[in-house]
Amino acid sequence: MKINTKIAAVILMVFGLGSCVQAQQTETRTPGHFTKVHSGGSWEVILTEGNKEEIRIEAKGVSLDKVKTEIDGDVLEVGLVRGSYNNVKLKFYITYRELEGVRCSGSGEMEVTSPVEASEFYIGLSGSGDIIMNTLEARELEASISGSAEIKIKGGSVDEAEIKQSGSGDFLAENLAIGELNVSKSGSGDTEVGDLGEISVRSSGSGDIIYSGSPRMGEVRVSGSSSIRKR
Repeated sequence: MKINTKIAAVILMVFGLGSCVQAQQTETRTPGHFTKVHSGGSWEVILTEGNKEEIRIEAKGVSLDKVKTEIDGDVLEVGLVRGSYNNVKLKFYITYRELEGVRCSGSGEMEVTSPVEASEFYIGLSGSGDIIMNTLEARELEASISGSAEIKIKGGSVDEAEIKQSGSGDFLAENLAIGELNVSKSGSGDTEVGDLGEISVRSSGSGDIIYSGSPRMGEVRVSGSSSIRKR
């Protein structure tokens, strides 16, 4: 009888733990100072400017102790510790004081909801995910896209921008004014920007470059069916 009671208690405990993992869990962490954010995986990351550096985690299908929020130098890395996971839903709400770059790999989505001002800003995207940004004001912008990923910037202006694309991923920023633009691309991904002062292009494949304004043409090398045209 005592043995049966113990077995029943263990079974209840196991099922109880399983229910906790399946239910949505939340936790708030204070990681320390960072200026860049890297996310790798299929989760959603939402960044907002604030007067503190904080992360609120919403997790379902995984224990919170498996959720990684680590700082390496000035980079905040969010995701899961190494392991095998199924049916995991993760959402990170990140509050930052200062932002100088974002990077996303995998199929996740990252959104910067606040306007960003920076001297230099970097956007890196690989896989099939998206990065969506509010307005950006910067002296220099470097953006790199590989795979079928997509970068969207709602508006703003930068003095100089270098955009590198490979695959079918698009760079969509039709309201972003750029003083000097350098594009290097291969594949079918499109590049859409706003008013330009000057443009230089190296392109192979079928991806188009669409712009506004009357820019000076620098070095232009195009092969394949790619086109450069005014909106």
